[in-house]
Amino acid sequence: MFRNIKIPRGAQIRAARCLLKLTQEQFATAAGVSLSTLKKFEQLEDTDVVLMHIKYDKVMKILNSFKDAGINFEVTEGNVGVYLDISEKFSLHN
Repeated sequence: MFRNIKIPRGAQIRAARCLLKLTQEQFATAAGVSLSTLKKFEQLEDTDVVLMHIKYDKVMKILNSFKDAGINFEVTEGNVGVYLDISEKFSLHN
């Protein structure tokens, strides 16, 4: 079930949040997750263990909130990237 999900590393999550110029508290609130969940995600660098420590629905809330804000993650073998799509106006929903 989880194998098709490309989960970013904690560093990518931190970078994405910084691109949006949001604090951990602001993003966690906007994504509808607890601050401790976001902090835990930002600390995990092994994408294989993310779903062992964070519930699937919380991971998806975080990833979907970034997507809604125009953040795109690139997770491929040996490459890790994050970028902000500024071609359209995006926003986070509470």
